[in-house]
Amino acid sequence: MPLPRFEYIPHTSEFHIRVYGKSLEELFSNALYGFSKIIKEKLPKRVKVKRKIRLKAENLELLLAYFLQEIVYLVDVHNEVYIDVKFDKLTEKEIVGWLKGVKVEDFDEEIKGVAYDGLKVSKEDKIWVAEIVFDV
Repeated sequence: MPLPRFEYIPHTSEFHIRVYGKSLEELFSNALYGFSKIIKEKLPKRVKVKRKIRLKAENLELLLAYFLQEIVYLVDVHNEVYIDVKFDKLTEKEIVGWLKGVKVEDFDEEIKGVAYDGLKVSKEDKIWVAEIVFDV
């Protein structure tokens, strides 16, 4: 059975997803995809916008939180949804890369941020797994 990109976890008032990846690149890419599917169910296929990202953190969990928080900020400021990310560099403490997306008129859901206390990243049998809770 193929590995799912992400799955929704029932939660009372926030969006909670579990994300999977065979590598850190795939984990972060699938976290972006899960976030984007929440805010815009029908994702556009054509990329028209590229945004440079450069982030550093003390550890992997914080890096994932900063990555997603940066996306929340860019979505809000530019009215864009991001459908892909390409990494020039990705370690457990640093990201350099490009978000690829498209401008949109509206969103299906509004995400205000990432709940740091609900964030967990682990590696289970060669598979990276992240638990992410988004504040709405």
